[in-house]
Amino acid sequence: MVHRHERLFGFANPFEQQLLRLPILERSENLQGRVSQLGLIERRPQGLLPGVVRPDLPVEGVAGPGGEGDVAIYRVNIPYCLDTGTVNTIVANFSPVITAIGPGTIVMIKAANTNTGPTTININGLGPHPVWAVGGTPGMPLMPSDIMAGDVLIVTYDGTNFWIVPNPALNVNSTFPVANNAGFDLVFKALARKRIQPGITVTIKLATGIYNRIYTFHSDADRIVVEGTMIGPNPVAANFARTGSSEAARASDSANNIAMLRSRYGIEPRQVPDLIALRGDPSDKLPGAPGVGPKGAAQIVTQYGTLEKALKAGRFAPIAEELRLYRRIATLDASAPLPPLEDQSPLWAEASSLLSDWGMNAMAERLAARAE
Repeated sequence: MVHRHERLFGFANPFEQQLLRLPILERSENLQGRVSQLGLIERRPQGLLPGVVRPDLPVEGVAGPGGEGDVAIYRVNIPYCLDTGTVNTIVANFSPVITAIGPGTIVMIKAANTNTGPTTININGLGPHPVWAVGGTPGMPLMPSDIMAGDVLIVTYDGTNFWIVPNPALNVNSTFPVANNAGFDLVFKALARKRIQPGITVTIKLATGIYNRIYTFHSDADRIVVEGTMIGPNPVAANFARTGSSEAARASDSANNIAMLRSRYGIEPRQVPDLIALRGDPSDKLPGAPGVGPKGAAQIVTQYGTLEKALKAGRFAPIAEELRLYRRIATLDASAPLPPLEDQSPLWAEASSLLSDWGMNAMAERLAARAE
């Protein structure tokens, strides 16, 4: 017996037609009874279904229409209806009414809207259930434009979620807010299965925080924009250690320290006094601006460029003069007169004692350690 099901469906969309080539029907004599009980499969006697199977298409093992052989033809009866819901909320009211759904339920729905994010399907008022795309990731089961308006979806229920084969392209401008490394990784994992159409931009908005370095091999990476302030990992003393006194060593150390400054705060060396004035510096007894920590100070300096511009814009008006003073204290005065100094070995212990008298205990402890 030969089963003919390759050309069974007369849909205009060849993609849908291919989806409906159900390999489960191959050599399906043992399954025939089970699927017939579900009302999905109807066995027809030998003959052709008008408008569905082409009579001029030869079948393997059969000479053609009128040839010898027993041809079993099946018709799949999948419920179909139009979506009457809104964006990201598909409402499917089938007639006859579907009164219950269970694992393995298959329906067809013509979508009314293009989704912009997570989506649910509600069949005949049985309650909304999440939609997952094949290839979706936990935390982002559906991407924008996985469902396009006018798509005829073949939807399968697994007992908890509905599953669809998604549209492979991202066709709408999309923005993804990200708060941490995990969220950042999630967006890029989800984007891996999507092509970004020309003219479409994906914007990833970062909350200010510490992030890993970005690597992406997405074929449409030029259409991905990352916005926000990325702060590198907290530096340690070794990151700022002096490696030598030669000109080359000093140049290398300077470049490394500047890179660490940019990574940590997103500012340039010339903006450090502005940052210290706002953030404060316990070692110099500078209180800074009330309620402003390192991250907040970096954001203000990045936004305005300098402390003075922030003050002229009306920020911190009640303590403007105090902040200007803090900045002057934090700024190295290169014009200060110094007497000639001869080369000599540092007196770490004496310097530590002097700094301790001045209340600069943290630096005093560091110098005391040098004296040991």
